[in-house]
Amino acid sequence: MGVEDQKDEIEMVKGFMLHCYHTLKSEFRWCMAYKLVPAGTFLWGNLLMKNTLDCLIKCQFGQPSNSDWSFVHNDDEGNGKCIEGSSRWIWVMAFFYVVNHGIAFTVDTSIGDLQLGEKAMRSLRTDIFAVMLQFTPESNEKFPTGKVMKMMENQTEAAVRLTWLNLFTLFEKTFTFAVVTFWLIYLALEEGGELDHFPATFRCVFR
Repeated sequence: MGVEDQKDEIEMVKGFMLHCYHTLKSEFRWCMAYKLVPAGTFLWGNLLMKNTLDCLIKCQFGQPSNSDWSFVHNDDEGNGKCIEGSSRWIWVMAFFYVVNHGIAFTVDTSIGDLQLGEKAMRSLRTDIFAVMLQFTPESNEKFPTGKVMKMMENQTEAAVRLTWLNLFTLFEKTFTFAVVTFWLIYLALEEGGELDHFPATFRCVFR
């Protein structure tokens, strides 16, 4: 994609990435969107786990109530027992936990269906073959057909795997790192009682 200095490895990598992007724009955008999901499922899963633990704490130390969704019920003798209410909440969160894993599995399958690696290799091999057909006799002596065919088989796969596909992995890991960092900061603030200084809307989302 318009690389002037072909000896500059960084520029060559940039040019190859731009070539793949312009060839696979739709797949690129979908994959970037899908790569946001692992961080979301991590955050949602940890929120569910935290709320489950909160249920157990409230079940143990909460005040008895006759509400169907209360964590602690009054039994016939007026004693608080951890029964129906907390069980319902646990089942609700268990359902969403399964949904969370289902979303993660569906996204993994959808990323595979995009065939980003296969399509990029096919495009690159087609371009190499098109260039090979335009070789002059001098170029044919310098780059024999067997050598070019071997490069089409091995080097294209390495180029796609080490640059194009790693771009998506880097994006996913970076975004997940940011979300994990945010979650740890949130837990530290909550433990220290600092969340009371934040807006009520923010506190409601995570409590």
